[in-house]
Amino acid sequence: MRRATLAVNGVPVGWPVACCDSFWWRLRGQLAARRRHGLIWMLSPCSAVHSFFLAQPIDVAFCDADGLIVRVFVPMQAWRLAAARGAASAWEFPAGSLDRLALGRGDRLSLCA
Repeated sequence: MRRATLAVNGVPVGWPVACCDSFWWRLRGQLAARRRHGLIWMLSPCSAVHSFFLAQPIDVAFCDADGLIVRVFVPMQAWRLAAARGAASAWEFPAGSLDRLALGRGDRLSLCA
């Protein structure tokens, strides 16, 4: 798993991102992570996620191949499934983050080195 920083609409915002871009890291994800607080999880390729066994809700943004948000789930409670047809990636944020960043459909998420 590599680490990067979140950029919103091309502007770095400084939030750390865990890039889960292999089958193993997507499978492991937040469930096996030791440190989750304040970390954004980017799963790619990914068009569906679940919140089984998570102790608290999360915000989820699904993006197309260009990084444009195509669907959001705010907040996604525990024991739920979420999907977006045609999504290339799923971004999992701490609950309330998408509202704080005023993110929604059409905004672009990307990574900074």
